[in-house]
Amino acid sequence: MIKLRRQGGGTSSSSAAQAPSSLSYGEPAVASDGTLYVGDGSGGVASKVKNAYDAENGLWEFYATYKMDEWTEADGGGYEQTKPVQSKYGNVAMVSTARLGSAQTEQTSNLSTNETKLEALGIINAGHAVPGEGTVTITVEEIPDCDIDVHWYVKIM
Repeated sequence: MIKLRRQGGGTSSSSAAQAPSSLSYGEPAVASDGTLYVGDGSGGVASKVKNAYDAENGLWEFYATYKMDEWTEADGGGYEQTKPVQSKYGNVAMVSTARLGSAQTEQTSNLSTNETKLEALGIINAGHAVPGEGTVTITVEEIPDCDIDVHWYVKIM
């Protein structure tokens, strides 16, 4: 069993929880904003990772930006683009055995931009996305009309 220490203690307080200044080796601590801290063995804090992990469903969030002018002709027809992907928060890596959820994108405050991005997202979701070691290759029938930031929830297998 792993026990996590919540920063700020167990009592109510109007002050925000602060990052720990020291932890024992491997000792985890979780701040109220979901940031995970781990001790580095010398009394310091070696890493902090804001969790983009959906523990209930075992999913990590990954992202990449696919550029309108970087699509190339695919061998079987259509167009493809391979991009390195990163975990939204943390240091988990994409692997070829991962299962990708549907592609998503961020909305903006501009309705016209949102419409263009959603059309591009429709093209991407109608295509085929293949995870690789640190990458995702997307194959589509037509080239989207804009650059698009793509986010996936991913189950690492």
